[in-house]
Amino acid sequence: TTLNVEEKLEETLTELQQWKRAPTQHGLDELKQRLELLMKATREQTQARGKELQSAASKLGKAVDKAAAPHLDKSIPAIPVDESLVMEAVAQHLLFAGLPQVAQQMLDDGAVGQRC
Repeated sequence: TTLNVEEKLEETLTELQQWKRAPTQHGLDELKQRLELLMKATREQTQARGKELQSAASKLGKAVDKAAAPHLDKSIPAIPVDESLVMEAVAQHLLFAGLPQVAQQMLDDGAVGQRC
């Protein structure tokens, strides 16, 4: 049977305490082997937990999307927007951002009126 990581850690600590009372090379080799198994078990358990958490987060995200999607259309009213005003605002932003060439290109392309 596979012991969980906490049980393996307790066993390893007990074995380390016994080895400290009567140190031997054989005991040291057993400790090294036990620590390697502990590291492997810890890695496996961590990976399994990570997969569980990732799966749960994915399911939660899908549930939120499913619950929120129908309500977004109702919460944001449709407002008619004058596209020329939006383009003018973008061009002004570009000017203030230090990109006059891009703003001039918008003007040259006719995307922005002469007021900008």
